[in-house]
Amino acid sequence: MREPPAFKVLDFLERRGTQVSYYDPFVPIVPLMREHPDMAGRASIAWTEEEIARFDAAIIVTDQDNVDYQALADHCPLVIDTRNAARGLSRNQDRMVRT
Repeated sequence: MREPPAFKVLDFLERRGTQVSYYDPFVPIVPLMREHPDMAGRASIAWTEEEIARFDAAIIVTDQDNVDYQALADHCPLVIDTRNAARGLSRNQDRMVRT
């Protein structure tokens, strides 16, 4: 399996003491990976309003066509969009940081 670049971001944040989770509709459970073996077995979060609202911030590392970015902006107070995936949202643009 190709190792997604998002796991480098997760690893970077965790090494600095940040609690992180991930959502990926294509990787529901992290398989054993050569570069990030300690992440094996982690489960993707459920994509619900309640779950999204638990987070202080979200980082969009990969643009997925089947992700509701409007729901993310509606329920998470800060969204860092590194892929311009949430362009054209109708609400909560003030919560978005584009890099």
